[in-house]
Amino acid sequence: MEKGMRQRQQRNSDGLRTIWTPEMDRYFIDLMLEEAGKGNRIDDHLFSKRAWNHMTLLFNTKFKVEYEKDVLKNRHKTLRNVYKVINKLLALDGFSWDHTRQMVTAHNEVWDDYIKVHPGARSYRIKSIPYYYDLCEIYKKKVSSIVDNSCGIIVVDEIMMDEEVEAGGRGSRTYWEPGMDGYLIELMVGQLQKGNQIDGLFRKQAWMEMINSFNHRFGFKYDLHTLKNRYKTFKRHYNTINKLLGSQGFFWDDLRQMVIADDHTWQDYIQTNPDARQYMTRPVPYYKDLCIVFVCKETLTTVSAADDQQESSHNSSVAVEHVIEAIQGLPDMDDDLILDACDFLEDDKKAKTFLTLDLRLRRKWLIRKLRPQPSTTT
Repeated sequence: MEKGMRQRQQRNSDGLRTIWTPEMDRYFIDLMLEEAGKGNRIDDHLFSKRAWNHMTLLFNTKFKVEYEKDVLKNRHKTLRNVYKVINKLLALDGFSWDHTRQMVTAHNEVWDDYIKVHPGARSYRIKSIPYYYDLCEIYKKKVSSIVDNSCGIIVVDEIMMDEEVEAGGRGSRTYWEPGMDGYLIELMVGQLQKGNQIDGLFRKQAWMEMINSFNHRFGFKYDLHTLKNRYKTFKRHYNTINKLLGSQGFFWDDLRQMVIADDHTWQDYIQTNPDARQYMTRPVPYYKDLCIVFVCKETLTTVSAADDQQESSHNSSVAVEHVIEAIQGLPDMDDDLILDACDFLEDDKKAKTFLTLDLRLRRKWLIRKLRPQPSTTT
């Protein structure tokens, strides 16, 4: 067996049993994501015959085995069951998703009570599921079909476990899952880059484009009302976190994607701001993207009266603290590069361009501007 990559097989009363390594799971999930991205899924989230044959061939080549596609199909069912169990847990009071540890968390008494009735869930008390969000992408439509015949609200995501998403007057549930937030915010940033936001508000055409893209991506028929409600939820999170970070003793932990402070600071603040209690333990992984979406309205200041009127209609001052925070949040930034970036982004136009860029492109853009490579000539 090569470095633990081959599957171990042992015979029991059921015949041949397959034991998978974490590396095999990761590769198989990547294969399913690729096929899903190509549209090679059919009803009930089963992949097409051609997709199964292609995945089986690549998997066998990767791990030097000769498994039938039924082996991969069985693993597909196992992973789907993992996804369903986690979603069931997260829909219950007291359970939440820990973005840092990538596992379901709850107080001990909550776990104890649940396991008494559902002993099969015991393993999830200590089990990390690093690919949970990927499973959401693969199996999401299977779960979303459950909510069509019920009234009320169901929300499953790491930002909002206990808030309502209104669904209008049709009495249907609005289902929200991990991945939807990221995509909706991505759409908003895209519209912002196109200039389709005026005074902090998106144009009607921008909303229509976002609705169409969102529904096409997730297979829903959500209307403007639903997405605008989620937008309002984003704004509440953004405003609350900004207020916290503007208070003494509170800081943003980029690794855990959450606001941090010592216990005394939290308790003093919560006495006068009880709604902030949830942020003691709640990650908000899209906060920096929300800064991009709302910076145009929330952090712009009036241009000096001495400026030309035409110029003032196109330019504005971007809040320095947001720019510096965004710079310091980038990976692999040494002190000199951070300082050079701060100087470079004193220019409002450059700062707005920087904040509008996708997070993964910001450092590359800065390096290109600050550390240009000499051109090669032949």
